[in-house]
Amino acid sequence: MVDIVKDETFCPSCGRFVGPVEICPYCTTHIQKRTAIKIYKIVALVLAIFGTIGVWYISKHRDIPLVKIDQIAPMMNFAYVRIHGKVTRVYPYDAQKHSLAFVVNDGSEEELRVSAYRREAEKIVQLNLMPDIGDEVEVAGSLSIRENFRTMYVNMAERMKRIPPEIKELTISELSRKNLGDKVRITGNVVDARELTSGIIYTLSDPNNEERTVSLPCWKRNVGEINLAEGSLVTVTGSVTEYRNEIQVTPNKAADIVVKKSPLSHQKTAVIQEE
Repeated sequence: MVDIVKDETFCPSCGRFVGPVEICPYCTTHIQKRTAIKIYKIVALVLAIFGTIGVWYISKHRDIPLVKIDQIAPMMNFAYVRIHGKVTRVYPYDAQKHSLAFVVNDGSEEELRVSAYRREAEKIVQLNLMPDIGDEVEVAGSLSIRENFRTMYVNMAERMKRIPPEIKELTISELSRKNLGDKVRITGNVVDARELTSGIIYTLSDPNNEERTVSLPCWKRNVGEINLAEGSLVTVTGSVTEYRNEIQVTPNKAADIVVKKSPLSHQKTAVIQEE
């Protein structure tokens, strides 16, 4: 073994120490290839490759810890965790900023904003994982905690799960606080409209009981620009929410509003769909 080491570390011509090089820096004699060193290099390369594959496999299949939103603390900044809950607000995909966001409530006292950008945001849209208000979701991501503002950033859209709730067919008169968080489909007459910078809040009345009404907030970020004529009969699919102790049905997208009958058929209105 001593002879092998000596042969592979000293120049056979001038006898000086040359280390791992294959040409003597002193006399330029070509030194016989070092078998032992080459084996070490190959073994190291193989170990590096399999080590990288192992780390990737573990990161891909490891069980990500499920946490409650109210348990998230400042020391968890940058932690990779998983949450499960219902979506309470939605900020649809912005093609210019290549981003989207939604807010999740898991039944605790606090909510968490979940954001995705660029490739991950595009994947969420392509995989039809963009949730509506009232949808149940399970999502994993990295936490960003700054003072009182907390956000989860989606790193792997494929791990996200979306469970749309069952749509309940109800009349406006049947709506109550027990339906909060439910996804419902109602039909009513447009009796009032209040325009805001962020959208229009319509009031719908029950066709069979005009005294029973419900608010229909149509936010621009969700349904775009719409114009429902007063007296129109519309069918709306949306999530039951509450604002200032009043029940409201919030549509999540333009296709959730269908005009069944318009009092001004000759007038063009910016409705989404008409039967």
